[in-house]
Amino acid sequence: MNKKLIGVEYLLKLYEMELDHARQVNRLSLILFDKTVDSLHSFGGQERECLHAGSLLHDKTTLFYFSEFFLNFILSIIP
Repeated sequence: MNKKLIGVEYLLKLYEMELDHARQVNRLSLILFDKTVDSLHSFGGQERECLHAGSLLHDKTTLFYFSEFFLNFILSIIP
């Protein structure tokens, strides 16, 4: 497992996500990606890696967007 996916696994545990559900969504997403290469898209390894991470974290994306917004806001007001 690469460092990025270790980070994703850490976030899954940190935010107490349903691991079985996240892994099932991930498994199905990657199957669809792999089976449709060339017939529906020409994406490669980098896009597959993004899909891998995104499909694992799909239930908490609103939380992450808010966290990023809040962090950027805090950093913008610090002199």
